[in-house]
Amino acid sequence: MVRTQKYTYDTLEERRKIYREKERIKHFVNYWRTNYNIIVPEDQIDFFKKNKSIIKASLPILQNLKQMEFVENTNEK
Repeated sequence: MVRTQKYTYDTLEERRKIYREKERIKHFVNYWRTNYNIIVPEDQIDFFKKNKSIIKASLPILQNLKQMEFVENTNEK
């Protein structure tokens, strides 16, 4: 039984480039999961890279924000 190729490449350099990209994504996802207990979907990686300092700064207060009860604004109608 032959395994089908998931990625197509013509040269060894292309193969290495694909492998590096896969490893970069895998490392990024594992970093956030192990250090911050956040599961980052692959389509959200760019968002996390752009806002990583904001995300890291908000993590300590995140638990308190989850426990807060927000009051609905009754003045707006």
